[in-house]
Amino acid sequence: MRAEPVPGAGDGSGPIAGRARTGRARPDRHDPTGTTDRTGGTGRTPYPVDVVDTRAVTTVEVNMTSRHRTGVHRHGWRSRSRWAAVTAAALLATVVPVVTPPAAVAEPVAPIEWPHGDDAVTLITGDRVTVRNVDGTPQRTVTPAEGREHIRFVTRQIGGDLHVIPEDAGRLIADGVLDRRFFDITTLVAWDYQDGARDDIPLLVRSAESLGLASTGRLSSLGLATARQPKESAAAAWRELVAADGVSTLAAGDTRIWLDGRRSIALDTSVGRIGAPEAWEAGYTGEGVTVAVLDTGVDANHPDLAGRLTEVRNFTEMPDATDPVGHGTHVASTIAGTGAASDGRYTGVAPGANLLVGKVCEYDWCMDSAILAGMEWAARSGADVVNMSLGGPDGPEVDPLEQAVTELTAEYGTLFVVSAGNEGTDLSVESPGSAAVALSVGAVDDADSLADFSSRGPRVGDHALKPDLTAPGVGIVAARAAGTEMGEPVGDGYVAASGTSMATPHVAGAVALLAQRHPDWTPERLKAHLMGSARPNPDLAPYQQGAGRVDVAAAVTGRVHATPPSVSAGLAAWPRQPGSSVVTPVTYHNTSDVDVTLDVRATGAPAGMVTLSAGSVTVPAGGDATVEVTVEPTAGDVGFHGAVITATGGDTTVVTPLHLTNEGETYTVTSRVVDRNGDPAAGAAAMTMNPATGEYHTYTADADGVVAARLPVGSYHFDVGVYTPLPDGEASFSLLLRPLVEVTGDVELTFDTREAAAVTAEVTDVEPAPLPTRFEFSYQREGDVMPMGATVSNVLDRVYIGAVGEPVPGDEFWSLFSGHFIGADDAGEVDPAGPMFLVGLEVDGVPVGYDLRLGTEDFAKVSHRYRAQGAHTLGMQSWTLVVPQRFGFGYFADITTPGERVDYVTPTDRAEWSSGFTQLDEVSGEAVFDEERPSTDYRAGGTYRSEWNTAVFGPAVASVSRDGDALSVYVPMFGGLCTTGGSMVDSGFTRLYRGDTLLGESDRHGSGDFTGLSDGTGYRLVTEARRGADVSPFSTVVGVEWAFTARDGLAPTLLSVAFAPRGLDEANHVAAGERVSVPVAVTNTTGDRVRPAALAVEVSFDDGETWREVTLRYGGVSFRTPEGTGTVSLRATAFDADGGSVTQTVIDAFGYR
Repeated sequence: MRAEPVPGAGDGSGPIAGRARTGRARPDRHDPTGTTDRTGGTGRTPYPVDVVDTRAVTTVEVNMTSRHRTGVHRHGWRSRSRWAAVTAAALLATVVPVVTPPAAVAEPVAPIEWPHGDDAVTLITGDRVTVRNVDGTPQRTVTPAEGREHIRFVTRQIGGDLHVIPEDAGRLIADGVLDRRFFDITTLVAWDYQDGARDDIPLLVRSAESLGLASTGRLSSLGLATARQPKESAAAAWRELVAADGVSTLAAGDTRIWLDGRRSIALDTSVGRIGAPEAWEAGYTGEGVTVAVLDTGVDANHPDLAGRLTEVRNFTEMPDATDPVGHGTHVASTIAGTGAASDGRYTGVAPGANLLVGKVCEYDWCMDSAILAGMEWAARSGADVVNMSLGGPDGPEVDPLEQAVTELTAEYGTLFVVSAGNEGTDLSVESPGSAAVALSVGAVDDADSLADFSSRGPRVGDHALKPDLTAPGVGIVAARAAGTEMGEPVGDGYVAASGTSMATPHVAGAVALLAQRHPDWTPERLKAHLMGSARPNPDLAPYQQGAGRVDVAAAVTGRVHATPPSVSAGLAAWPRQPGSSVVTPVTYHNTSDVDVTLDVRATGAPAGMVTLSAGSVTVPAGGDATVEVTVEPTAGDVGFHGAVITATGGDTTVVTPLHLTNEGETYTVTSRVVDRNGDPAAGAAAMTMNPATGEYHTYTADADGVVAARLPVGSYHFDVGVYTPLPDGEASFSLLLRPLVEVTGDVELTFDTREAAAVTAEVTDVEPAPLPTRFEFSYQREGDVMPMGATVSNVLDRVYIGAVGEPVPGDEFWSLFSGHFIGADDAGEVDPAGPMFLVGLEVDGVPVGYDLRLGTEDFAKVSHRYRAQGAHTLGMQSWTLVVPQRFGFGYFADITTPGERVDYVTPTDRAEWSSGFTQLDEVSGEAVFDEERPSTDYRAGGTYRSEWNTAVFGPAVASVSRDGDALSVYVPMFGGLCTTGGSMVDSGFTRLYRGDTLLGESDRHGSGDFTGLSDGTGYRLVTEARRGADVSPFSTVVGVEWAFTARDGLAPTLLSVAFAPRGLDEANHVAAGERVSVPVAVTNTTGDRVRPAALAVEVSFDDGETWREVTLRYGGVSFRTPEGTGTVSLRATAFDADGGSVTQTVIDAFGYR
């Protein structure tokens, strides 16, 4: 596997001389198709409709009986100080039916990537999902909890995230009872919620006591409690929540369970640009107004915050409220900093305001429960404004943070000002800024152009207009917390940073100035007045900027504002008929003591789309006047439409932004599903996929067995999974495929599972008969982005598959049947040491049923030998059947090292078998070493042998790429005998030099991205990795130095040297005092074995303190080992024909005794 740790810095720039050691997102926000009605107090339904629209791949897993453990949890490589950095995936990964954007063609979905290592995640149901990283692609295995072997699992790849959803959780998710993020494996690992990182599942619960969950905290005004569910008892707890026949306790009352997730933390000229100095001159500095900052803490000793902090509170698990990041301090000083450390140059927007600071974030992450506690505290403590420069992806449902914004605003009169997010794409405004009553803030640069990172609307689900405002958010200079490294330092005590996090406090400060001017105003009026007085950029649409850039000078002197402050015409469904117009009254409120006459006009929309009931109104002193705004969707094409309603009169200008989304051409596909008893298949799981794009939808059949799907014009594959009750109380499972349904109008389909046929499979000539454990069916079509299929386990006499509709052409479709049998003992139970029989059968077309009978002559026999690295004895053998560039199925067996085992695999044509070995820590279960063998073309009846965990562990084939002056390099540093490998390390580095000048460095061993290459110049690339004896007594220090000359704009060809000592015993030792032969091979970047222009090999028996050269003959070296016990270190230097060279050093390469 590819291991990318984040170790501490190593030392030295050349080959290792001795033994000294140092210490140790998100889914794409595309536009799916359909409609979601959002109603209620916040304008949103509590949870989405059953239609889930994604770019995804799905498999359905039915685990009938699983009688053996398929693996233990594993992890990617990290240094002891921290794990390898990973990019956060979607924080609130729910999927939304919305519309295709203007003139958009859906992009094909790339195969899902897995930037992590090998991991195991225990779900809230107690089931375990094991994911193995195979060249960056996740290969997953689901192990049901004890007593849950009959449960089916749906595996989805949604917008780049891997989801695994048990059958008995699907309805709870659809009904809004259970948070979908509990099953988002990508996000759970990105948040360090996997099994090796924590032993419980953090929850946010409504009605915790009624569920029997032990509360760890209470948010009384929100009706929520925090709880922690130990993973070891998760299955038992789940059984208490869900009855055998469906939902029990969880269906009662207003019960909800959310994952306690994580959010991310998303001045001189900027303060002047929004008009703050003019407000100060008018006497408004925020005095008497309290602003709360919920962030990473604060440097209370910074001079700019002296006297401004009323109270500081810590809501995290960190020991205090200090700011280790600098984000919270920067935000706080942007709001109310005095500029004391800069002679007033970097004064905040509201330097007279009082600050409450709640630390709710630990470094880059903020737990939902901490944020909620901070929000409640701030509102109860009398905050007029709360700044939240944080957020996570929004979904169509109202999540706990959005709910909290709504309820706390209503109860305490607090206005929440929240960053829009830094995703830089449409439909990406984050929660909780997505709450209707929140003031959501995007970012602009010093020319009021939208920052490329600023999240745009409209809001996910109902297409309401968000963000609300923009503010300066690029290169903002504000206070720097002591000892922090965020942003670019500016003088002493300040730092420049960019983001919507920086824009948001400008608006929070503006609210403070306006609240001082109007202390009796409600949050609604403050928000409306700021939006109405904003300055829109005519080059930007409302869904990008809301009302425009905040102008506090205009706000504090303005006399009129409008409600609502924006017009959201929502999503207009296809087909649009005349008379489907949306009418919104916009009321102008005059706060002055004189009448104001306003000319009102709408600009920016297509002709005839927006009409006003009046072109001019007079708003009486202290009174109101209303203009009706009518939006006619039929006047515009498919996509996003916006307008700005501008009311002007004298020195008064009020802007009201408007947004409408027109749905693309969409039709209803009605599917009637029948079970094997001939009854309507209520609750059947139906799935559709656009094969050209991978866009994916899932549905649940209603009580009449009917699924109604709204789909845009196109070609789709459909499949349906149906459980049919049997007289013995069990159930059969049927899977039916209907490929290539052309949707150009309304369509009706029938899925009668009685048309499916049975599946049988057995190995016929082995006694006792191997036990079937898991089988996958997947349907492929050349050119399709993703497959469709299902996984079943063990009880194949109750599984049926088939196709409906027109026959499927065999030259167009093919099916992959992959299976796993495990050896049995004499009692017919699983033999943990028994062989795996691995089946990969490719069939043209879509078969109706399978009758698979195999003998040992149909398999290739693979014998494995495992040596040991030190005291570790626990390991895992893995096999992966991969359809290149698409997906894979993983199979695992626990092993003991040293040891041997035998497996059997069938030959394949289109798919490929790859194998791997992982050494595990016996206490933590963490992977300490992992290696993979490239895919092999196995032959039926052939015999193969694999050596695992075999010294010497060293650099494998390097991957090098160049783009202009940029160079990227990746070198697996711990490959074994014909394998590539990764390891847990203590430290490492990779550095690029031009001569003795350092051009760049990475704190990752074997990996780095550099710039500065120019042709005709010589360079040195140096990398090193160090690992402790607790990981392995071998290859404790591995270092490589390459010298090359850049030529012709091409990536350099790098050499690597492999050693394969003969006579190793089971513990990777040779005999002491005897001559040992060590074959030596040199390979290049392409993996080809090459004859070097020159090659020298040195050996050391004192950990590299002294070296002596040994003679090369017959493709290797030989030398006599000393008496006693110790290790052999090796160093090789090789030259190529172009003058390039490699010097490769392995300390403790193997042992002797």
